[in-house]
Amino acid sequence: MNPILLIAQAAPTTGQQTPSLFGADTILFFLFIGVMFYFIILRPQKREMAERQAALESLKKGDAVVTTGGLHGTIAEIDKEVGTILLQVDRNTRLKFNKSAVNPAPKPAEAKPAEAKK
Repeated sequence: MNPILLIAQAAPTTGQQTPSLFGADTILFFLFIGVMFYFIILRPQKREMAERQAALESLKKGDAVVTTGGLHGTIAEIDKEVGTILLQVDRNTRLKFNKSAVNPAPKPAEAKPAEAKK
Protein backbone atom coordinates (compact mmCIF):
# COMPACT_ATOMS: atom_id res chain seq x y z
CA MET A 1 0.00 0.00 0.00
CA ASN A 2 0.89 3.57 -0.55
CA PRO A 3 2.15 5.26 2.68
CA ILE A 4 0.45 8.58 1.84
CA LEU A 5 -2.88 6.83 1.43
CA LEU A 6 -2.45 5.16 4.81
CA ILE A 7 -1.67 8.48 6.51
CA ALA A 8 -4.72 10.15 4.93
CA GLN A 9 -6.98 7.32 6.12
CA ALA A 10 -5.49 7.29 9.60
CA ALA A 11 -5.60 11.07 10.11
CA PRO A 12 -8.28 11.95 12.62
CA THR A 13 -10.95 14.37 11.50
CA THR A 14 -11.10 17.56 13.54
CA GLY A 15 -14.75 18.31 12.82
CA GLN A 16 -13.98 21.59 11.05
CA GLN A 17 -16.57 22.68 8.56
CA THR A 18 -15.82 24.45 5.34
CA PRO A 19 -16.36 28.20 5.63
CA SER A 20 -19.79 29.33 4.55
CA LEU A 21 -20.25 32.21 2.14
CA PHE A 22 -23.08 33.66 4.26
CA GLY A 23 -21.68 33.18 7.73
CA ALA A 24 -22.48 35.50 10.61
CA ASP A 25 -19.23 37.42 10.19
CA THR A 26 -19.93 38.04 6.50
CA ILE A 27 -23.44 39.27 7.19
CA LEU A 28 -22.17 41.57 9.96
CA PHE A 29 -19.48 42.94 7.64
CA PHE A 30 -22.00 43.82 4.92
CA LEU A 31 -24.37 45.29 7.51
CA PHE A 32 -21.53 47.46 8.81
CA ILE A 33 -20.70 48.61 5.25
CA GLY A 34 -24.39 49.48 4.68
CA VAL A 35 -24.59 51.52 7.88
CA MET A 36 -21.40 53.40 7.02
CA PHE A 37 -22.71 54.09 3.52
CA TYR A 38 -25.86 55.58 5.03
CA PHE A 39 -24.05 57.86 7.47
CA ILE A 40 -21.28 58.96 5.10
CA ILE A 41 -23.20 59.42 1.85
CA LEU A 42 -27.00 59.22 2.07
CA ARG A 43 -27.68 61.19 5.24
CA PRO A 44 -25.58 64.29 4.32
CA GLN A 45 -27.02 64.26 0.80
CA LYS A 46 -30.55 64.15 2.18
CA ARG A 47 -29.76 67.09 4.47
CA GLU A 48 -28.32 69.12 1.57
CA MET A 49 -31.42 68.43 -0.53
CA ALA A 50 -33.67 69.62 2.30
CA GLU A 51 -31.60 72.80 2.72
CA ARG A 52 -31.72 73.48 -1.04
CA GLN A 53 -35.49 72.93 -1.13
CA ALA A 54 -35.94 75.34 1.79
CA ALA A 55 -33.76 77.92 0.03
CA LEU A 56 -35.82 77.58 -3.18
CA GLU A 57 -39.08 77.98 -1.26
CA SER A 58 -37.80 81.13 0.46
CA LEU A 59 -37.02 82.92 -2.82
CA LYS A 60 -39.06 86.05 -3.45
CA LYS A 61 -39.27 88.87 -5.96
CA GLY A 62 -36.11 90.98 -6.02
CA ASP A 63 -33.76 88.27 -4.71
CA ALA A 64 -30.44 87.85 -6.48
CA VAL A 65 -29.95 84.37 -7.94
CA VAL A 66 -27.49 82.44 -10.07
CA THR A 67 -28.64 79.82 -12.57
CA THR A 68 -26.96 76.45 -12.91
CA GLY A 69 -25.40 77.78 -16.11
CA GLY A 70 -23.83 80.72 -14.25
CA LEU A 71 -26.23 83.49 -15.29
CA HIS A 72 -26.69 86.15 -12.58
CA GLY A 73 -29.87 88.14 -12.20
CA THR A 74 -32.75 89.15 -9.96
CA ILE A 75 -36.17 87.57 -9.71
CA ALA A 76 -38.89 89.55 -11.50
CA GLU A 77 -41.75 87.05 -11.07
CA ILE A 78 -42.35 83.60 -9.57
CA ASP A 79 -44.99 81.24 -10.94
CA LYS A 80 -45.48 78.65 -8.20
CA GLU A 81 -48.15 76.71 -10.11
CA VAL A 82 -45.89 75.99 -13.08
CA GLY A 83 -42.62 76.10 -11.12
CA THR A 84 -40.89 78.78 -13.15
CA ILE A 85 -39.06 81.99 -12.36
CA LEU A 86 -38.82 85.06 -14.56
CA LEU A 87 -35.28 86.33 -14.16
CA GLN A 88 -34.36 89.91 -14.96
CA VAL A 89 -30.81 90.00 -16.27
CA ASP A 90 -30.68 93.53 -17.66
CA ARG A 91 -33.06 96.47 -17.79
CA ASN A 92 -34.84 95.12 -20.86
CA THR A 93 -33.93 91.43 -20.65
CA ARG A 94 -36.09 88.88 -18.86
CA LEU A 95 -35.60 85.14 -19.11
CA LYS A 96 -37.80 82.29 -17.86
CA PHE A 97 -36.16 79.41 -15.97
CA ASN A 98 -37.36 76.37 -14.10
CA LYS A 99 -37.26 76.99 -10.39
CA SER A 100 -34.92 74.04 -9.93
CA ALA A 101 -32.35 75.70 -12.25
CA VAL A 102 -31.62 78.62 -9.92
CA ASN A 103 -29.69 78.93 -6.70
CA PRO A 104 -29.71 81.83 -4.28
CA ALA A 105 -26.74 84.07 -5.00
CA PRO A 106 -23.92 83.70 -2.51
CA LYS A 107 -23.66 86.50 0.00
CA PRO A 108 -20.76 88.84 -0.73
CA ALA A 109 -17.90 88.40 1.69
CA GLU A 110 -17.47 91.23 4.11
CA ALA A 111 -14.57 93.44 3.22
CA LYS A 112 -11.64 93.07 5.57
CA PRO A 113 -10.54 96.32 7.19
CA ALA A 114 -7.36 97.65 5.67
CA GLU A 115 -4.35 96.86 7.76
CA ALA A 116 -2.65 99.87 9.26
CA LYS A 117 0.53 100.63 7.37
CA LYS A 118 3.61 100.52 9.48
